Amino acid sequence: MDGAGRATDEAHTLLDMTGVSRSKVSSKAPKARLQAIFAQWINQIPVEILECISVSREHLQTAIPRTYTIYRPLLLLPKGTLQSPAWEEVWDVVGDIKKNYLLENIAKALDITHIAIESSVPLHDRETATPNVLRRPTGLRLLYGDFGPHVKGKPSASAFDEAFWVTAKQHGLHQVWAPRYTMFSRGNITEKKRIMDLPIAPPKPERHEQTTAVDLYAGIGYFVFPYVRAGCTKVLCWELNPWSVEGLRRGAMANKISCRFYRDEALSDNADACPLDGDATVVVFQEDNANAEGRVSTVRHRLPPIRHVNCGLLPTATARWTDSIKLIDSVLGGWIHVHETIHDRDWDTRVRDIVEFFSKHADDRTVRCEHVERVKSFAPGVTHCVLDIYLGPLQGL
Repeated sequence: MDGAGRATDEAHTLLDMTGVSRSKVSSKAPKARLQAIFAQWINQIPVEILECISVSREHLQTAIPRTYTIYRPLLLLPKGTLQSPAWEEVWDVVGDIKKNYLLENIAKALDITHIAIESSVPLHDRETATPNVLRRPTGLRLLYGDFGPHVKGKPSASAFDEAFWVTAKQHGLHQVWAPRYTMFSRGNITEKKRIMDLPIAPPKPERHEQTTAVDLYAGIGYFVFPYVRAGCTKVLCWELNPWSVEGLRRGAMANKISCRFYRDEALSDNADACPLDGDATVVVFQEDNANAEGRVSTVRHRLPPIRHVNCGLLPTATARWTDSIKLIDSVLGGWIHVHETIHDRDWDTRVRDIVEFFSKHADDRTVRCEHVERVKSFAPGVTHCVLDIYLGPLQGL
């Protein structure tokens, strides 16, 4: 018998020892199944192990996850799962085989193949302490399943092929991402629906008027695809993370949206050059969005009027607010959708400050905040919101 066979037999023995009965578990609702598997596994941890590390079963059971998210075939356990001091002690001493059998039973009970623990996307790289510009979810804890190779630097085509990809469908739109390298925020679902229902405020263009939207932080296409669904003729996108760009490409294919991508050698060193080959609805530039205003200025005459600019970086996208003003069509005007995190205690002051910034930098244009959408909680006492800043036509034209 080979090593894999011996490990399998040993594991089955441990499964019998844990008393995790699949027949009892499978009849329960999904959330109850997860809790039952954890509880039965905890109950079979030898007393001597618990006494040695001074941990009680009751303490472990209070930390069993009560919620989770499935993007089939991925199970995401909530932030903090298995990360209390008690659980970390147990996880360190029980051994890989016993850990794997807990995870295997969860996978079989919930019909998934991969398990990870969610974590906030850090603002800085933990190894280099430099800004996490690519917004990589480096805190994600991979527990079970093959998430693909660990790639540092520029990914190759084969790295994309070997990676683990997940698809979610919201409001009829597919979004695709590689959990190891890109984030997905399910909390933006209401804002995606709101964008899909554009136009959002008077003076309203007709729904199918020729319109361009610009997304300065496109990611995997969170808002790109909703802009297309809203009726925008063209959506120009900027994104630095190559994994996000690849996710956007796969999502566009799933949604049957025509796309054109410009990466590396396809991009001219001249930031003012903006190729617009063909009739693709979505055009993606994998580069710093500092180039966006310059590139657009050279081809604006070939584009439908830019009526919407999305500034979707959290906690703030202040670095591109001035550029976003320049992007809005000067004849018809339009809206800048400003994503921002605001402390509840500073709400009115911060909203007023944002409006004042755009009024100060918009020259001879009418500026008003037409709506503030509270999207989701960002942190205790802090809300992710979107301000719809309307810029009127440039006076004197």
